[in-house]
Amino acid sequence: MSVYALVGWTKAKAEAKSMEFPGNGIPYKISDSEDDFSYGVGGRFLDRSRPGGVAFFAEYAQLINRSDYDINGLMLGLSWHF
Repeated sequence: MSVYALVGWTKAKAEAKSMEFPGNGIPYKISDSEDDFSYGVGGRFLDRSRPGGVAFFAEYAQLINRSDYDINGLMLGLSWHF
């Protein structure tokens, strides 16, 4: 088993479209993007009972941290080593 830290930079973009703006019938599109320092922690377990082995991992990361909202992530995964 191993435990590790994650550090990096995250860029996120959100976009919303509508067929028409309420009241005037004109289509509209809004978009926004943010970037921020990101960090997290993860753990990995490698099963070596078979040749190559299978690894299971879990990671939690703080991706975007702003005063009015946060974006966090939880990743779970499986990898097969051959």
